[in-house]
Amino acid sequence: MGDGEHWTEIDGLQALWRSTHDTSREIEVMTVHDTREDPVIDVTFPLGTDLADARERQPEWERLWDKIRREFWHEYNPAARRPRAIESRRH
Repeated sequence: MGDGEHWTEIDGLQALWRSTHDTSREIEVMTVHDTREDPVIDVTFPLGTDLADARERQPEWERLWDKIRREFWHEYNPAARRPRAIESRRH
């Protein structure tokens, strides 16, 4: 796995993605392995495929795309990592 790359897994789907640090295309989806199939099916997306494009190409993997988005925001948004107890004390 390269620098800044992440694996996300749900329902037998494993996706390799990374942040692009480009505000217009924040998440690049690189590959998905469908381990529910025998043999495993590998889908490699063209270079530069963002999360919205991946959703359009494989809408049946909605739960995977949603989890990638959550993990992205958890990692790249400091407020998302702050415990709720601290957040509630600030109000």
